[in-house]
Formats: sequence, structure tokens, C-alpha cells
Amino acid sequence: MPVPQSRMMTVPSSIRSSTQDVLPPYLAVFGPGVGIEPLVPQKRTSIQQDGGSGANASQGNCWIKAIAIQSLRVSDEDQSPRFDRRPWGTFTVLDEAPNYKVKRLEVLPAKRLSYQKHAKRSEHWMVVTGLARVTLDGREIMLSSGETVDVPAGVAHRIENPGQSMLVFIEIQTGTYFGEDDIVRLQDDFGR
Repeated sequence: MPVPQSRMMTVPSSIRSSTQDVLPPYLAVFGPGVGIEPLVPQKRTSIQQDGGSGANASQGNCWIKAIAIQSLRVSDEDQSPRFDRRPWGTFTVLDEAPNYKVKRLEVLPAKRLSYQKHAKRSEHWMVVTGLARVTLDGREIMLSSGETVDVPAGVAHRIENPGQSMLVFIEIQTGTYFGEDDIVRLQDDFGR
């Protein structure tokens, strides 16, 4: 399925591939002066400086200006445990191990997650894009891009998108257990 034109981003000419002038949003490009938006699972692809060719690159005559991280497309019908759509937006599990889990969450405008707490994990949130209203044990704070907050285990917490554009944040969970049954919902807009 082709990516709608409104969801495409133009690649700066200094790092443009010889075969593609526009990248869909599931590609993340980074390098000098270029932003990054990582998504996983990932497959690395190199994009060479203008004028470079694959043959020259293999001979070492062409240097790489940037690297694109191509996420595997996840359809709405995908039952992957790494991607999930919720009434408030979506999340993607970026990495996990027995003692941590890292997620990328997107919260729709005017939506919020449930007011909840966990017994077996703490969380660290970093806002990537947008504005977040965070509630910790009844106390509200506002966070913007680049700001972080720690949510200790046992603390009632919620994040809300009070803005008109998508809120994107990274959540790092640490602890001994990360299952859905370690969520105690105190209030939920969606009746869960």
C-alpha cells in the first residue's frame, strides 16, 4: 500500500539517495543537521552523499553521509505484541529484557492514559514531541519536548495530551515484572 503524500518527508539533497527523493515516515534519517525519529524493528540502510554509487562505496571512494533506519511496516491488522493501538493512541515496544522495557508512545490530541499505579516497576518518561500534562499522586506538571519525569513504583500516575498535535514520548520501565496485570487502574476514560 503506498504511503499518502501527506505522510512523506523530503530528504535534504545533501543526503538524497540516487533512487529516492522522498522517504515515507517509517524511515528515520540521521546525521549532521538531520533529525531522528527511531522506530523498531529496524533494518539499517545506507544513503550515500550525492554523486556516490554503490560500486564506489564498496571500493571506499564514497563516504556515507547518513544512515536510514527502516522500520518494518506494521499494519492495523498486525497482531504483533510489539505494536498496539489503544483508544488514546498507540505504543511500540522498542526493546526489552528481564529487567527493563522501552516503549515509544503516541497520544492523540485531547486524550489521556488511565490514572494508574504499578507495584513491580518504575517508569521514566521523556517527551519527544508535543506537550504533556503529567499527574503524579494528584500533583500536575507540564512537560515539553526534551523534558523528563520519573514515576517511582507505587505512585499513581497519568500522562495526557492537552495539545492539538500528537504527543510522542519514550517510556523506560525498570523493575521485576512488566505484565498488564501489574496495572491498578484508579480512573480510566475508556471504562477499562
